[in-house]
Order: sequence, then structure tokens, then C-alpha cells
Amino acid sequence: MTTTPFPPQPLSSHQPAPRYTVLFRITFRTRMTPRVTSLLSRELGMFLTFDVKAPFPSANQGAGVTRLDHFTGLYLFPGKTDEEWLLECRTYGSPSAEVAHAFHVNAARVARLIDPSVEIPGRLS
Repeated sequence: MTTTPFPPQPLSSHQPAPRYTVLFRITFRTRMTPRVTSLLSRELGMFLTFDVKAPFPSANQGAGVTRLDHFTGLYLFPGKTDEEWLLECRTYGSPSAEVAHAFHVNAARVARLIDPSVEIPGRLS
């Protein structure tokens, strides 16, 4: 898998445009085993919930979330198949290119531990 953009979900006519900016998306394939959830939780500090009866389930929350800074979070969303997943970094702020790149490299590093086909982004120019 690569870190290319995931196909966005079409907005319905009733949904306002999102107020956040997507910094990057990383797709990967895996079965969500205890080892994988442990890696996501431990390496990214991600809070995971796969229970549809969670106290605050939401399409915006996804299956997992971790805060990267005061305005930025990394979200885990299920893909179109049972084994497809998306890590999406959203921000309401404007982190520097260096900070956003560091977030991207770290998320890709962890995704690569799960799915070796994930590419690590190169250095900034």
C-alpha cells in the first residue's frame, strides 16, 4: 500500500464542508488482531474503539483517534473491505511543514510495522 489519498466520501447536500484540513492519508491492509491494536495503541498512543455502542460513536471519530498537538489528530477509519484501513491526519490549525512531515513519517513507520507495503515518506526538500 502507499500513502496516496484515499477516495474521499462524497458529502451529502445536508453536510457542511469540513472545517479541518487533511494533512495526509495512509492506507494499509491487515486483520485487526490484538497485536495490531496493541501496536497502534502503544506506538501512536491511539485510543481505539470498535464497539458501535461506544459512548460517543461518530463517523468523524472513526475506530481510533490520537491527539498529535492541540489542533491536530490522527484518525483510524475502516476501509471498503474488512482488511482495509485508513490513517487520516486532520488539523484545525496550521502546523509547519516540518511538524506535519514528522507526524506523517511516524504514522507511516507504525503502519509499515503492520503492513510492509506501506511507504515511508522521503525527506523534505
